[in-house]
Amino acid sequence: MKINQYPSAEEVKKNKSWVQEEANRKKYDERLITKLSGNLCNYERNQITDKKLLKVRHSKTDVFFKAELINQVGHKEFSQAIYWYRCMSRADFLFIERNDELDLSRAFDYGGIAPNFQYVEGYFSKDSSHIIEFKMRMTGEKFLNEVYESEKLKNKRVGKETPKGEGGGTLGLGKKGIYKGAAGELFNSMLKRGEITWRLVNFRVTNPLPDDELFYTIK
Repeated sequence: MKINQYPSAEEVKKNKSWVQEEANRKKYDERLITKLSGNLCNYERNQITDKKLLKVRHSKTDVFFKAELINQVGHKEFSQAIYWYRCMSRADFLFIERNDELDLSRAFDYGGIAPNFQYVEGYFSKDSSHIIEFKMRMTGEKFLNEVYESEKLKNKRVGKETPKGEGGGTLGLGKKGIYKGAAGELFNSMLKRGEITWRLVNFRVTNPLPDDELFYTIK
């Protein structure tokens, strides 16, 4: 016959403590999202509301959100890749959110995208606070061929260029990038036509409630 074993006083105390912490966490997160809402653009706000971006952690200074699914986390060679990642400032993110194209106007910008989320995440910081995932309808190799055969390079004597080696092959879309900006021009035109799609998969924002009393009750 099975004998019921009642939890010890210490176990009951731990369980109550855990339940209280979870309740405090939920309450703090609700306050946090409400307070943050006014500081976010519509796209960021909607992604959080629709749970496409989840709060993964917070600190006294920042709150971090991340997509549950990242399509290409580890190493992938550029020639076979269809998913690409770029880490950028919030200003650059707002530019693509409003214009559906990348800001490639800076004269000395390489403007790299890489087929490896983990590599790009290494650049994630306070200033480079947003990571975008792009999805192409073609591989990186096919895209480079399209650039080489584009009107911009037609009848010009240029040799074929290749990506930088890091991150599986980093494509430069800026004016200092592949074919001196021709790759970026084609990329943006494909974005405009919907042949390349994008979504925000990781971002951080300043914590508006660092001194809330609940902050000190949760880990």
